[in-house]
Amino acid sequence: MINRLVTLLFLILTGSSIKAHDFTLELKELGNNMQNYALIAPDSARVSSLTVTPGSSLAAFDSPIFDTIDKSEMPVEVLHLISAVKAVKAKYNLPEVAIIGDVYVPSEYRGKGHAHDLLAKTCTQIFSKGFKAVVLVPDPFEYEDGKQNLFSDVVKKEQLIRLYQACGFKKASEGEILFMYREC
Repeated sequence: MINRLVTLLFLILTGSSIKAHDFTLELKELGNNMQNYALIAPDSARVSSLTVTPGSSLAAFDSPIFDTIDKSEMPVEVLHLISAVKAVKAKYNLPEVAIIGDVYVPSEYRGKGHAHDLLAKTCTQIFSKGFKAVVLVPDPFEYEDGKQNLFSDVVKKEQLIRLYQACGFKKASEGEILFMYREC
């Protein structure tokens, strides 16, 4: 503890700094044009991750057939995708956007700026590929027993919204769904 304080005091007095986020961005192709981006720490720990899907790959969820199907039997994830795609389509042509989902930071790495860093690096990559906007739906989730469970926690949702706003995302809504976007 004393060594840390001495080091910190030395850095303050000398004007030096420590590079706090010396992480690499890892990209994995998932198939169906989806990609997984992860922020990897120097010790190889995966400190945050997200999934990117080109909007055109989700065009099937904009099909009018979903208006005629009984939605009570559909998994909540499919209902969520249908709503998100319809909301995004109200503002953009689907091929112009990349949709970010599954933004996740394991609990032991939260509160350290990893999600912000990952989003910034990922958006830079997405825009360099010619997309005009990045879109996401700020719905909190947690992994339990290997499954992703959505929460209706208002406090967590507001925290996510503030995080995304700090990364340059703006709020928009279409009907009942809130989505956020960041333009190139």
